[in-house]
Amino acid sequence: MVAGQAAADWKEGLERADEAIDSGLTAEAAIERVQQHTRMRMRQIDDPLLADLIAAAQAASPDLAQARSRLAQARAAQVSAGAALLPSRLLRAVVPGSPCPRGTHSR
Repeated sequence: MVAGQAAADWKEGLERADEAIDSGLTAEAAIERVQQHTRMRMRQIDDPLLADLIAAAQAASPDLAQARSRLAQARAAQVSAGAALLPSRLLRAVVPGSPCPRGTHSR
């Protein structure tokens, strides 16, 4: 019974997120809205063990700002790794001010 309710709640959350995205919110904003709604519903349940589990999960989970930061770092590392593969002339054209070995660039 509990698993069936969890699946129904999950499906409802996905539907809410889809509706929010369809209304013009970004995916991040839609997920944040669904999470806020879920947190509000969970706080209404009067169960000390559940409250402790929720607090522990929130303490262990990164927030959205941390996730964005890690994503930006990963993207920057990916771009940097790809740039190392480019010929220096192309790199100088794409990234002004980038070092170009002497004698390899043309004006």
